[in-house]
Amino acid sequence: MAAAAAPSPPAGLMPVRPPRERTGSWPLIDRVCYGLCWVAGAMLCLIAASVVLYMLVKGLSYLKPKLFVTSPAASLNQATSGGFSDPIVGTLIVTAIGIVIAAPL
Repeated sequence: MAAAAAPSPPAGLMPVRPPRERTGSWPLIDRVCYGLCWVAGAMLCLIAASVVLYMLVKGLSYLKPKLFVTSPAASLNQATSGGFSDPIVGTLIVTAIGIVIAAPL
């Protein structure tokens, strides 16, 4: 015999769900591990933010306006050989091609 499907609530009414169980009722080891997971997650976010900020601060010292209009050149000294002109032009070309393909669709 097949199990009967649960009746759906009348139109416009949402089913009432029981409140979530509070962590205070958990066993002590579960609460400790839950807290350790939050601490570990927060520490990983802090480490990731520190790496991003460090790279931003170190990278800003090399950022000069002429980098946006010069092309990259092959050189052993990377601090003086860079340029963003070719990658910027390439990005604009790929974007234009994408727009030309997607706009009619």
